Amino acid sequence: MKGLWVLGKKALLLFVGFFVLALASVLLKQANIGLGPWDALHDGISRQTPLTYGQASIAVGLAIVAVDFLCKERLGFGTLLNILVIGTFVDILLAAGWIPKLSGAFLPGLIYGTLGVTLMAVGIWLYISAAMGAGPRDSLMVILARRTGKPVGACRACVEALALLAGWALGGQVGMGTILFTLMGGPIMQLVFRLVKFDVKAVRHQTFRETISFVVRSF
Repeated sequence: MKGLWVLGKKALLLFVGFFVLALASVLLKQANIGLGPWDALHDGISRQTPLTYGQASIAVGLAIVAVDFLCKERLGFGTLLNILVIGTFVDILLAAGWIPKLSGAFLPGLIYGTLGVTLMAVGIWLYISAAMGAGPRDSLMVILARRTGKPVGACRACVEALALLAGWALGGQVGMGTILFTLMGGPIMQLVFRLVKFDVKAVRHQTFRETISFVVRSF
């Protein structure tokens, strides 16, 4: 039963991380001065289809997971739940109206956005700490780096540029915040990880099979 207790703590970390990530995503959207590449794509899709903002995020995530699966990338329960739960939480928070949409003024939007980027780093720390499966977009970057022989950073930049262009073409919100929040993301994440003494390279994510085997052995 000790194993189930460990799994329960992992699940708690996972879902708290997902909620924090959803809260961060809503703050960035409600800042109303521009969205990051993937969020701009989700926003564009939601403007051109019957899908909500959160549902668009889920749809894009599922498409990426399908690519990850076909390329035989290591996937876990956290990978799938990442897509389904965060998008659902986002729609719930937006529908609740607890975080009002700003007018588009730069300074208030910057405050919202900075808080959102910081919470995004905290949510990523919590989610990765559970070690139950890497995020679908991160797995995609690894696949591209492995297939092309190019650095992960270069692959990430290319994919995010394509996501941003697609989002912009679909009418997604792109503005000054898009540039600022994208540039702020890396340094703030590094700072948060340093403060909590978290080494992301030391994490080994469980696959679906490994998690199921762990549960079976716990009985």
